Amino acid sequence: MLIGILFFLHSLGFAQTLREFAQGRRGTSHRRIAKDLLDRLEAEQSKTEADGIERIIITSSKLVAANDTSSRIARLGGRVRQLNPATGTLTIEIPRQKIPQLLDDSSVEYLSPDRPVSSTGHLETTTGAAAAKSLAGLLSSYDGSGIGIAVIDSGIDASHELLNRNLVSVTKPLLSSDLAVLKLGSLPTIVYGKNFVPFESVVSDPFGHGTMVASLISGRAAFLNNSFTGIASGANLINLRVLNKYGSGRTSDVIAAIDWCISNKALYNIRVINLSLGASAVDSYKKDPLCLAARRAFDAGIVVVAAAGNYGKDIYGKKIYGGINSPGIEPSVITVGAANTQGTDARSDDTVATYSSRGPTRGYIVDNAGNRIYDNLIKPEIVAPGNRLSGAMSVGAPDNTLVQQNPSLKVYANTRNIFGTKAVGVMQLSGSSVAAPVVSGTIALMLQANPTLTPSAVKSILMYSAQQLPGFNTLEQGAGQLNAHGAVSLARLVRTDLAQLKHGDGMLRSSLPSLQASSIAGQASYWSQAVIHRHGFFYGSKLMTNWQGMYRQGVLPTDAVSYLDGAPVLRSDLVFNGVAIYSGIVFADGRVMADGNTLAEGIVFADGTSLSSGEGFVDGRIIYDPFSSLLRAIFPLTARGE
Repeated sequence: MLIGILFFLHSLGFAQTLREFAQGRRGTSHRRIAKDLLDRLEAEQSKTEADGIERIIITSSKLVAANDTSSRIARLGGRVRQLNPATGTLTIEIPRQKIPQLLDDSSVEYLSPDRPVSSTGHLETTTGAAAAKSLAGLLSSYDGSGIGIAVIDSGIDASHELLNRNLVSVTKPLLSSDLAVLKLGSLPTIVYGKNFVPFESVVSDPFGHGTMVASLISGRAAFLNNSFTGIASGANLINLRVLNKYGSGRTSDVIAAIDWCISNKALYNIRVINLSLGASAVDSYKKDPLCLAARRAFDAGIVVVAAAGNYGKDIYGKKIYGGINSPGIEPSVITVGAANTQGTDARSDDTVATYSSRGPTRGYIVDNAGNRIYDNLIKPEIVAPGNRLSGAMSVGAPDNTLVQQNPSLKVYANTRNIFGTKAVGVMQLSGSSVAAPVVSGTIALMLQANPTLTPSAVKSILMYSAQQLPGFNTLEQGAGQLNAHGAVSLARLVRTDLAQLKHGDGMLRSSLPSLQASSIAGQASYWSQAVIHRHGFFYGSKLMTNWQGMYRQGVLPTDAVSYLDGAPVLRSDLVFNGVAIYSGIVFADGRVMADGNTLAEGIVFADGTSLSSGEGFVDGRIIYDPFSSLLRAIFPLTARGE
């Protein structure tokens, strides 16, 4: 009985301590702990299991640099599991009851849980990539050669023939269900592999997601008569495995993989990181450890591409806003939503996939009064084909986990005979996670055409050349659908001495085309001429004709705009005179948003009436607010009482 009373008092004291943080009774402590971590600690199970171990990420540059960090954590009964000096974070395991004591240390900037991450699941023609590749000239083509792309995912099956540089052909005989392979040996497009999954050592892909993603980037043209050719078949892939055989992983392992990319950027010429995975977005991008790691990669000169997520509708099919995953909420990341091409090369019937996550971003910080201040950034930046795409199916036992759980995903089987396994399987997936590598491959083509492009310039060119899809707003499609031909065309036009340019200097080697459009599948795909910023967009030809300060290394379009009483304020050193700015969310109205003049031909979300049918945010907030006006009416920068 005495033991029970002592245990009750111990648990009660623990709960009261945490409640003090939640209610802000310890000064600013409640602002230094993520709400989902606090909620977890206050849950009834945690109160009765105060000695249970919690895995958390601490943001503290001082603690990371200190010589006695391990012993300090050990005195609290914890263990340091991972140090990330580059991002100023460390991952620890510690008894729940000791977590409040961490906040007594003023050097601890923020505590967040080590959140789980998971995969978010005719291409050349419909993206314009086939036309883009031919821009190199008659005797050559762009294929991403020399560009390193880090695929941070569930691993890659390097034995798959779709990823074999020495493949001559894979054909399907008329009277056989087996695929015939002709090759001159095996030389995979993967140049390096590393495992970050705890207690495992393989770099292959038992889950099946990463191999599919990799093949969308660098699938070989000789496989089944070019049916599954990747966007950048010449790119070098770096395989960084962070998801286990069930498709789940931890934020800290993704951070470690990103840090590895930064450290080894020069060795493998890593110019792009593909993250077809995500974690729930709770913290503001300013606090989220995964976002901080992505921003560091951007600052190091690496383009980071992430899937938006697949939270665009609820179980009843109703449209949902605010479902962007982390690290897609980070401004420096190119966040990719999924488009549905309806299986046709022409774009006239293309739509945004119903499941594709919409903005705005819903990460937040808490001010001194306890109010949540949401980031509310426009995301995604762009959409790309992501519905029913086919690619390499990794070898499992005999199938990978994805196909075992969903046999209908299989298109062609991997086959076995007395000589071993023939890795020729093909599977089909849908989601923003397969849209992201389409963009990553396009970026490889751009960087092959012009290696001097900064990450911010790459991002801006992708948006400027994108094509708006009629009937969808900027929270659904960003600047529009990927146009690989337009993006590579602009990359070729841009000067290669960007490091020498001053703000406002001419940026192009020759003039923009008189008709800013690409021909894709026999149709004109007009460029949006827009670059998304925080809560709106810049637009106009000067975005490309003149070098903008916001294209410099480590600078973003979001850095160029701030808001004073709801009105946008531009930094004249980052945005050149003559660039137009618009704040608000815009629909395409049946015509493309850019007709050669401006973008202001859409329908603006002004008073919320267009969303008054009950459409809501993922976190339960309803968008319609009859008491406000303009942009802040729909997406208030401060929300009280949530």
